Amino acid sequence: MKTQQGFYLLKWFFVFTLLIPACAPTGISSTPASVPAATTSPTTVPTAPRPPGHLETALSLIPENTELFSFTDWSLIKKYKNQEKLNGQSSMEDKVAFLLSTTKDQAAASCQSCQYIQLFWDNWGWDTLDLEWEASSGMTTLAQFRDDFDLAIIEKKFEERGFSKTEYQGVPVYTHKLDASQDWMHLSLPILNTAVLSRQNILIMSSIPGNLNAVLDVYAGKAGAFGNDSAVKSLVGAIGEMASMKILPGKTSCIFPGVQGGAMTPEQVQTQEANSKWLEQEQLKKYQAVSLGYRYDANQLSAFIGFSYADAATAQADLEGRRKVMAEGISLVWRKPYRTSLFIVVEANVIDNVLLIKVDPLNSLPRRLFTAVDSRDLGFAACP
Repeated sequence: MKTQQGFYLLKWFFVFTLLIPACAPTGISSTPASVPAATTSPTTVPTAPRPPGHLETALSLIPENTELFSFTDWSLIKKYKNQEKLNGQSSMEDKVAFLLSTTKDQAAASCQSCQYIQLFWDNWGWDTLDLEWEASSGMTTLAQFRDDFDLAIIEKKFEERGFSKTEYQGVPVYTHKLDASQDWMHLSLPILNTAVLSRQNILIMSSIPGNLNAVLDVYAGKAGAFGNDSAVKSLVGAIGEMASMKILPGKTSCIFPGVQGGAMTPEQVQTQEANSKWLEQEQLKKYQAVSLGYRYDANQLSAFIGFSYADAATAQADLEGRRKVMAEGISLVWRKPYRTSLFIVVEANVIDNVLLIKVDPLNSLPRRLFTAVDSRDLGFAACP
């Protein structure tokens, strides 16, 4: 009974906190805050170790035409929480406590099994706590397991449940037809098509077989990787390793999108029109990719929004206007300035061809960056 209660507590907590964008803003004055001066030499230079890293590994497997890349470094978050030994075999209470931290001082841009943590373990013999990192793009999830986890345990589950085994690009692939009568199937549709990279201890899962094959084409060197895109490389080089982040190419984010869930209300349309004036007023420049993410430096939250441009001159030209938009632009969700509803701009710096903006998420909740993407509240990322 205690385990069951823990499962439902976790499930409904995630439903409440992730589907309702960040709860009503509190603790921030509506009085306009002073806007920090822009600089070209960062006062806080990202110092987290980089390649070879988990983020680069994940990016090296994602197809180049992705429209949204989400990444969570579980090993790093465990380190922040002093829970390096936590895994799928740990108690339900410990696992729930850890995962609830991703709605507070931590955040998870990608988390396939979070809402069904106990059921995932019972049905598949693993869960989120067994992962080093995970990444997602579209309907595809990549998960690297801890070194001492044997993927043969999962392959045995596939065989027991009647999965067909084939090969693609020299990699074993397990597939199963959609069958609503199977009680394990509602937990995760992507697992219906799973490739096993035994040497790297990585599973590639997708509900769409073609998407799975696209990742394996990248793995085999037959197609380009998102991580090889020059704009993405620039972002990662400037920011470094992150606990969790999202990356969008400019073609996806460089617009004023409507909020998630259909047509905008008249008030939201009015807000969008007000935001669009920034394009002309501040002469915002076109960028090639944008990232939103966080980590902890010396136990202090460091959250960054980065924009990658064609060259350093364009990044420098966009610095002042972009900084103002992010401070004074209006949230499409809350219809209040971003500085009182989403984040406060701490500093803005240009590093090579990247405009790196350090922000303080409202109430120090890093997940607010990801709910902005999920709810398409990206007016601050608009460009011509």
